[in-house]
Amino acid sequence: MKVKNRAAIRCFVSCSVCVCVAALAGPDRALAEDLNPRGMYEKCAPSVVMVTAAETLGSGLLNRGVDMIDPFPLLDTPGDVLSFFAYPVYVLFSGLPKAGGSGVIIDEQGHFITNHHVVARRNVFWATLHDRRVIRAVLVGSDEEEDYALLKLQLKKGEKVAPAKLGDSDALRPGDAIFAIGSPLGHRQSLSVGVVAGLERRMVGPFQDFIQMDLTIGAGSSGGPLFNARGEVVGLTSMMHAVLERTGDITLSIPINSVTEGLERLKRDGKVIRGFIGA
Repeated sequence: MKVKNRAAIRCFVSCSVCVCVAALAGPDRALAEDLNPRGMYEKCAPSVVMVTAAETLGSGLLNRGVDMIDPFPLLDTPGDVLSFFAYPVYVLFSGLPKAGGSGVIIDEQGHFITNHHVVARRNVFWATLHDRRVIRAVLVGSDEEEDYALLKLQLKKGEKVAPAKLGDSDALRPGDAIFAIGSPLGHRQSLSVGVVAGLERRMVGPFQDFIQMDLTIGAGSSGGPLFNARGEVVGLTSMMHAVLERTGDITLSIPINSVTEGLERLKRDGKVIRGFIGA
C-alpha cells in the first residue's frame, strides 16, 4: 500500500513540475508553436488602416520657401530655389504630392498611430479602413526622433471602429512568431508572417532600438502594426529606414513600448519634449 502511495506521489510531483515548466516558458512560446495566420489575420486586420497623406499647394510653397531662405547647407540652396518655383508647375500637371503608409487603430475614439515620415510635411490625411470606408483624419502630434505619429479619424456620430490591443515589446525574444499587416505599394491588408530575428538594433537616431524582423514587407507598409502570436501590437514596421540607411534586406520595427511612452504627451502637447544640457 505504501509502495502504491509513493508511486502516486512521484507521478503527482512529475506532473506538477511539467506544468510549472510550461508556465515559465510563457504563453507566447506556446502560442508560437500553434500560430494560425489565417485566424490571426481575421482577428487583427479590422484594426489596420491604409494611410494617405497629401500636401496642399499653400503648404508646399510654405515648406519650400522655408527651405529656400535657410542658408545651410549652402550647396542645397540652388536646388531649394528650383524646387520652390517648379512646385506649382508640378502640382498643375501631376496633382498634389501624396505619401502612402499604414497605421493601426488603438482606441474606440479613432486614434491611430503610424510613422512620422509618412505624415511629415503633409497637412491633409485620410485613412482607408478594412471595410473600405475612407475617413478623413487630423494630425494630433508626432515624434520625429522616434519616428511615430498620432492621428485621429473624424468619425461621424455612432460610427464605430475596431481598435487593436497593445502588447509588451519588452517580452519579445529572438525566434518568437510575429506577423505584420500593411499596404506595400498600395496593396492594402497584405499579410507577412515570420519571426523576431534580433532585438536592440540601433541603426539610426540617438533614441531608436529597433526590432529586427524576418519578414517580407515593402514601401507603403511603413507605420503598419507588428503583431505577436497573441494578436497584440508589439511594434510599428519601419521599412523606409532600412532602405535609406542601406541596411540591405534587414527589415526593422519600432518597439511599441517606445511609442506608448509618448502617446499621452502627443495628445496633450502635440510633440514629445526631451531634456537637454544645452552645452
